[in-house]
Amino acid sequence: MKKSLRQKPRQKRRSGRNKGDGMRERSIALARKLSYPLGVLAVAIGVPFAAHRTYVYCVSSPYFALEHIDIEGTERAGIADVARSAGLAPGVNIFDIDDEAVARLAEEHPWVREAHAERTLPNRVTLTVVEHEPVAVILDEGDWVLTDAEGVPIKALGDKDPIDDLLATLPIVTGIERDALAAGDPGARADYKDAFDAMRAYYDLGLGELSQISEVHVEGAVGVTLVLVQDGTQVRLGRGRWGERMRRFQVVYAGLREQGLALDYVLVDQEQELDRVAARPRRARD
Repeated sequence: MKKSLRQKPRQKRRSGRNKGDGMRERSIALARKLSYPLGVLAVAIGVPFAAHRTYVYCVSSPYFALEHIDIEGTERAGIADVARSAGLAPGVNIFDIDDEAVARLAEEHPWVREAHAERTLPNRVTLTVVEHEPVAVILDEGDWVLTDAEGVPIKALGDKDPIDDLLATLPIVTGIERDALAAGDPGARADYKDAFDAMRAYYDLGLGELSQISEVHVEGAVGVTLVLVQDGTQVRLGRGRWGERMRRFQVVYAGLREQGLALDYVLVDQEQELDRVAARPRRARD
């Protein structure tokens, strides 16, 4: 019996994987490939959005509205005036406040020499100021102007200022132009320094116990002249060597007053021979 040369068709092996499994694997692979860029994209979109939402909250929330304004170091300047000069007011957002800008604005107040501002979250600003210390009153063209030890004009006195009280406690400086002093004119600054140094030498020697100074006049080559409260005595000092001049004046002035004499003037303005002191009695002292 002949065998048939015709081969039977091979049967295909059946695989354990079906078509759905392949699609699932491809989907997983694609998801893995896209996960990083999608994550980066999500962060790129999410972070600015979150930052924007945070910013909007910070600049609009009542939680960050300025509530406490602490002004420290004021004696003569009004607290409300300093706060107004510094641009501080309740309700201002704390993040809109710049410490350095606040300090600069505060220093524009006539009494404030230096200022330092500090924010404290969520709603407090502390402003610490150093005030000018008045040492004299300049009389210039009918105006009274307070000045400090460095010759800085503090403010012109107005009707609301205690002018009489200030004039009773501070010496008057004449012969110096206020505008020249404010502009930093070297001549005006030198004259003011001479006036202040002469006053300081006078009081350092304890001469204030004999008489207070009511006026300090500065004039060109004449130099500095003190006008005393007691009897209106004029003390012409010239320029420089203040300690020596004051000691010579002290001897003459104290001695003549012990004799019951009032003086029109005392001249201690010699440049070379300070031992030569001239004095003119006016009348017997009561």
